[in-house]
Amino acid sequence: MLVIAVDPLSPIRELVARVATLESQLAAAHAESATLRAENARLREENVALHHAVLALTREVEALKRRLGSGGRGGGRGTPPPTRPPSGKRRGGQPGHKGHARTRPEHIDQTLEHSPAACPRCGGDLAPSARSTERFEFEAVERALHILRHVLHQGWCSHCKRRVKAHAPFALPDSDYGPRAHATLAGLRATMGATVGNLENYTRSVWQWPVSGGQIVAMLDRTAAALVPTFWWIIEQITHEPVVYEDTTSWAFDGERAVLWVFTTPRLTVYWIDPSGSGRVPQAVLGDKIDGSVVTDEAERFQYVAHASDQRCLAHPLREARDLLVLHPGDAEIEAMMVPLRDHLSWMIGLYPRRDDLAASTWLQYRKRARRELIALADRPWTNEDCVRMAKRIHREVDLWVTFLWDLTGEMEPTDNRSERALRPAVIDRGRVQQNRSLGGVYRDMVLRSVAQTCQQLEVGFETVVAEALLSRTRDGPAATPSATLVAAFQAARARSRRETTPAAVAAGR
Repeated sequence: MLVIAVDPLSPIRELVARVATLESQLAAAHAESATLRAENARLREENVALHHAVLALTREVEALKRRLGSGGRGGGRGTPPPTRPPSGKRRGGQPGHKGHARTRPEHIDQTLEHSPAACPRCGGDLAPSARSTERFEFEAVERALHILRHVLHQGWCSHCKRRVKAHAPFALPDSDYGPRAHATLAGLRATMGATVGNLENYTRSVWQWPVSGGQIVAMLDRTAAALVPTFWWIIEQITHEPVVYEDTTSWAFDGERAVLWVFTTPRLTVYWIDPSGSGRVPQAVLGDKIDGSVVTDEAERFQYVAHASDQRCLAHPLREARDLLVLHPGDAEIEAMMVPLRDHLSWMIGLYPRRDDLAASTWLQYRKRARRELIALADRPWTNEDCVRMAKRIHREVDLWVTFLWDLTGEMEPTDNRSERALRPAVIDRGRVQQNRSLGGVYRDMVLRSVAQTCQQLEVGFETVVAEALLSRTRDGPAATPSATLVAAFQAARARSRRETTPAAVAAGR
């Protein structure tokens, strides 16, 4: 008989081994739990710290937005204007200021006599009196378009054996609309940015004679073609001007981005629309060389055109200094550099309107001081990245910032504000979805805008110049000569500018 031996303690030993395994696993779980708890506590602390950092950065961003949005410009753009202490003067015109009032009109179209019928208080009869007063009323006419009927009589020439028909002397041979009607629509297009649809509404409501869009485009094209010689004459004269101001802005051509350029002087202005966006427009328009100096912003645009000298716009570094002061409030090094730079550039810009009142010796002192203080400011040991960058810029461009102090003509300004003002009407038009859909429209707007702006500068009526150009056309096209009225006004303006010699110019000549 087989007898199997059974260990009675075997179950106990298995339980003991199982308990030991479970205890080791429990100890490992406790250790892992402790590690996870510690890591969880650390992550909670980091989360709280990051939350506070995000709140602090959010408050800082909101503060910067409020600072940058208080510049007084549309859309919240711009920097706050510099704070100035109150002058103590009362508001309005100061003592000695020449007032402006409407003068008595020289031309009176109609005079109406009015006599009181009865006393307004008691209704009694009034005895005649020699005393009277006058009042002027400026009223728009009911209909701005005059329709003229020309009766062209005929005669018989017994010598030539042919009939001869009379001609209307001031009517255009290729249009039913007169020169001033052309000039009116062209002026609205060039100075107000009126679209063809706007001009259709104008003819329908003001002229009370609807003109189709195609006819309006034909009138604009006819006007621009007649002004082409005047347009190229303006470009030629700009190359001989003492100072030329230049600037650019974005434009639209057939839905694509283009560039609108402006070249302007105190007497002339040329607009040029470049659909290709090329940077060599100054060379293409003005040629390889101009006689005068140029005032530009920070962009290098006249490197392909030989010219006398350069003046960089001081408003750009002044704006940057103000922006850095706003973006870094309380930064000691930023304030140590940007506050003196802001004040010095503002002082330099303020010298130009005072140039006629300063003695030659004073102008010489200011001219030396302007450059000396800029160099001294840039030579200081700056460590802040923005300050170092500005110091390098001053060393690189300081001679381009003070060129206007050596100008002999008195026409060089320390900023590019003149060209920016010339671009402002075009920028407004661009905001009204103004664009050109064809190269013909591009060229037409260039001509109309340039001649209209030049007429305004020379105080010549745009309608007069347009009528003169349209009536001087021949069968072969526009006359080869520019507008005589505009040429005479320009020559008179140049003669006046040559006679004006300022103390600053005398000082610069020494």
